[in-house]
Amino acid sequence: NQRPKSSKGRRYSNRQQPSWHNTGRAPGGGTPLPALNQAAVDNTQIALDQLPALLDAALRNEETKRGNTLRGFDDQEGSQRRTYDESTTTNQQNYDSNYMESIRSGIKGLGGLFNILRATGAAGGTAQELVRDTVGGVTANDIRMGADTQKTNQTSLDGVLSNFLTELKGKRQAAEDTFDNNKRAVTRDNQTQMQDLFSKMSGYYGEAGRTNEAVSFMNRAGSLTPAIAQNSMLSKALMTQLQ
Repeated sequence: NQRPKSSKGRRYSNRQQPSWHNTGRAPGGGTPLPALNQAAVDNTQIALDQLPALLDAALRNEETKRGNTLRGFDDQEGSQRRTYDESTTTNQQNYDSNYMESIRSGIKGLGGLFNILRATGAAGGTAQELVRDTVGGVTANDIRMGADTQKTNQTSLDGVLSNFLTELKGKRQAAEDTFDNNKRAVTRDNQTQMQDLFSKMSGYYGEAGRTNEAVSFMNRAGSLTPAIAQNSMLSKALMTQLQ
């Protein structure tokens, strides 16, 4: 007589499951497992279905904030450049005005001295040449001083604009880095919520003995871990700023 084969140590494939598998009935005919909490499953699924739209809205909000910030920087740059252009024009006009005033003063001074020389009978000759050289030297010195002032003022204006643009470039880059990291944070939070909801779904199905669904949701939750870790990292640029 052959002894009946023992079921001890038997392994079931995905295609061959014991009669109690996914039926809500405990093995060995024990106490039936709790029924699936369908209300909890339905509510959790609703929450899962809402996550993509919530992520899209959050990302669009970050894009709007970035756009507003960059437009503000553009306005600041435009204002600064207009101030530069106006100041440069005024500086050049002041130079031109001073130049012409120096010429007029030189001509007027020269004419006055010549009149004095003629009145005293000393016109012409060495005295007249001396007067012409003296007045010419004074006029040339006035013009040179005006040119130096114009150059100094322009150098200062150039420096102010250059420093402003350099600082603004840094602000723009900081805004881009913040935008990038905010997107990471929003995406990470969304993925974390999704992972939590998948884990809950796994728990609901596991409590009801529905192992296949439980394992499926747990795998889906686990698959999000690398992306969550990646999106938890700050960009290199922002890490450098924080150091």
